[in-house]
Amino acid sequence: TLPPSPMSPSDERSACLKCCLLIDEASSTLHLPLPTSLTAKHFLRRFFASQRYQDHPRFQLAACCLFLSCKVEETPRKVQLVLATCCNLLHAHAHAVDPPAPLPFDVPFDLAGPGPACDPKSKPFQKLKEEVIARERILLHTLSFDLSVGHAKDHVVVAAKALHARAEALARQTGEPAAPGCDASAQRLAQYALGAINDAAYSAASLGLPEAELAKAAVAFAAVQLGLADAAMLGGSGRHAGPRRFYELLGAEPGTLGRFMEALEGVHEAGRTWT
Repeated sequence: TLPPSPMSPSDERSACLKCCLLIDEASSTLHLPLPTSLTAKHFLRRFFASQRYQDHPRFQLAACCLFLSCKVEETPRKVQLVLATCCNLLHAHAHAVDPPAPLPFDVPFDLAGPGPACDPKSKPFQKLKEEVIARERILLHTLSFDLSVGHAKDHVVVAAKALHARAEALARQTGEPAAPGCDASAQRLAQYALGAINDAAYSAASLGLPEAELAKAAVAFAAVQLGLADAAMLGGSGRHAGPRRFYELLGAEPGTLGRFMEALEGVHEAGRTWT
């Protein structure tokens, strides 16, 4: 038989997005902290940076990345629980509409059919579990057993406090108040920035960004979205002018902002959906 035809870049982005969405929803269902989900998506993107999407079963790989991340981030979950959670999510999404929607992944049993999502004691499920465990070895070799992943969480808090203080000082100097309805305390900035970092993690464009610079880019983006200042205070023009102005206040590297915004825009344009 002929090998599968190469996927287009847009198809690869869509495949990555669906894998990341599965990881995020499974993480939420399993009550895992954000770093565990971010690490799993980091492993996934690093794996496909050197592998072709069409050469690997993406459902098994997404579950494998989450399972490995649980161990690395010391939030252990049994492989059977991780896998059953992923299967149940797909089953729930398939049955959210009538007739059941097609699944975005190939799995060895009919999750779109009637009845329960899967039976953990069934032979197909046990076979799937063995595939995920075997896939872990391939994942580890592809990652060269380098499982160190830095997170921007601590840097985000520092950057949010620094930017909030500097923006207030700038407002006093220019006489320009914060925009009406501004909801941009340092804590709120940090929360919004962490959400933006999680969104950017869906894209390979965010790979390799230093944690401190990534945090500054996310906080700069959050400041504009939350209305920390109006256009008159920000000054400048052109694409990303608002985030860039805040980014300059943080004394960060300008190239990081462009890559961060590229990652965010790609994810938001595609939309985080199963279809």
